Amino acid sequence: METPQDHDDQLLAAGGAPAAVIRNKKHIFDEFLRRLRERVPDSRRESPPIILNTLPAFLTRLALAISPDSDISFASEYSNLALVHGNERAKLTNYSLAEVVHEYQILREILVETLQLDASLSRDEWNILHRSIDEAMAEAATAYVQVQQGFRDLFTAALSHDFRGPLSNAINYLELIRRDAEPGQHGHFASRALHNLKRIDRMIQELLDATRANAGARMMLKIEREDAGALASEVIGDMVLRAGDRFVLDVKDQVQGWWDGDRLKQALTNLLENAVKYGRENAPVTCRVSALEGRAFISVHNLGEPIPPDVIPVLFQPFRRSLAAERSSKSGWGLGLVMVQAIAEAHGGSVAVESSETEGTVFTLDVLCDARLKQPGSAAS
Repeated sequence: METPQDHDDQLLAAGGAPAAVIRNKKHIFDEFLRRLRERVPDSRRESPPIILNTLPAFLTRLALAISPDSDISFASEYSNLALVHGNERAKLTNYSLAEVVHEYQILREILVETLQLDASLSRDEWNILHRSIDEAMAEAATAYVQVQQGFRDLFTAALSHDFRGPLSNAINYLELIRRDAEPGQHGHFASRALHNLKRIDRMIQELLDATRANAGARMMLKIEREDAGALASEVIGDMVLRAGDRFVLDVKDQVQGWWDGDRLKQALTNLLENAVKYGRENAPVTCRVSALEGRAFISVHNLGEPIPPDVIPVLFQPFRRSLAAERSSKSGWGLGLVMVQAIAEAHGGSVAVESSETEGTVFTLDVLCDARLKQPGSAAS
């Protein structure tokens, strides 16, 4: 099946207004990037591929729509291009809804100016162009709002379900203190109430962090000189207390760098907890630390049922859990790996996953040894 861009050669050969759209693609891209960065402040932090996203395909479909005997009456008809655009703007950038609309206004300006100079469009062709912009604007705005509404619905669901347990526990312990029940146990009751309230606080922070990360906001880091092996050893020490002595730490060489130690420990804790939760019961969990060419690698390996290939692409999407996880009694929002990815990206890196029946599952946190290079204001950011 042909992709939208496969039509460009035939559109050029046909001539007329459709050819003018294709012929001026590069100019439209350049002018769109320039004007957007002038007039949409949140676009300045994004790379050109993020900014342009569906525009190449949209221009091709616009050219098709204004072609004689076209089977589409506007660019996004029978296509999800505009919906994808709105969805990506909501999830991958800090754009507001007004900025999404403003993008299409800028695109309309550029198309009108360009085609007035390089083509002679009929009244019907101009009508198709304007309808294409209007329809795409409406579809993108709808998709953007749906994503935002989804975040609100999920937040409400989390408040009403996942927070109920620790909140009820805290209330019960405080009620025992208020009634002066078992005075000798007041210290214990207060400690348990505080523990549950701190748990709620951590849950709220995790949800907010994941939402910001999914919207494209860069995580703020407190970068200091750290030793990756020491960080991993500290996390594993905490995990041993909770899950038993089943962890193996393999540090090839001393790996030092500039990182946010607390964030790296948070990421590694999430990976180790997943290995325990979804790996084979009582099987060893191995954490390896190494470095190569200015990058540090922290991997977590476990044995057990592999991750299905069709699940791997959505592992790092928020509020998405595998079917096995949903069917299990193991609780979770599907935010842990979202946070691991956000932490990796904030350190100029990424998270890789490999999983098979014979080799088990390994997640690898791959980050710059000097994360300062990716911080705002640095020469390389």
